[in-house]
Amino acid sequence: MGDDLISDEIEIAVELVALSGDAAMMEEAAMVEEAEETEMAEEAVYTVSLSESNVAWVGSKPVGNSHTGVVDLAEGSLTLSGGELVAGSFVLDMTSIASTDGAPGRLVEHLNSDDFFGTATFPTASLVIVSAESLGNDNYAVVGDLTIKGITNPIEFTASASESDGVVNGTADIVFDRSLYDVQFGSGTFFSDLGDDLISDEIEIAVELVAQK
Repeated sequence: MGDDLISDEIEIAVELVALSGDAAMMEEAAMVEEAEETEMAEEAVYTVSLSESNVAWVGSKPVGNSHTGVVDLAEGSLTLSGGELVAGSFVLDMTSIASTDGAPGRLVEHLNSDDFFGTATFPTASLVIVSAESLGNDNYAVVGDLTIKGITNPIEFTASASESDGVVNGTADIVFDRSLYDVQFGSGTFFSDLGDDLISDEIEIAVELVAQK
């Protein structure tokens, strides 16, 4: 009789432990689900305003003059989670490339030619953010994929992004090596003894994005 009572008590204790374990697992699963839902709720995608945003470029010679210009955005978006930049992308309409320094029209014609960006064949270029690490004060160390003339290479740069009243303002100064994208004209990477015709492989672009939900 005593042994049966002890056995029953042990069985009840085992069942209570099992039930307790199941409850703990269910509670943990519920907490994970709630955290995921909260994270998803905090993540927001903002569409870039094409009229309020701007992309400017600078190309130069190692010794001598430089040229400045702009290129239109075709589309873009920025994604923030918990108020921090986590993703984004933009597409450039390369056929819109223009000069802002009073250079003759033949410069723009040359930039559109196969010597440079071959815009008849490759009318767009794009940048996709792969990762963004917060540096504090709305600044980020960004790793992205830059595609020009159908060629994609990784690129790193510093950007800023801040949200206020449903509007995100983002900026970035990006320097890329045009030789990596088969932009050969005047490049010391492809040609030697260019002398005064040598043009720097580095092109700078300053990006200012305004995006809204």
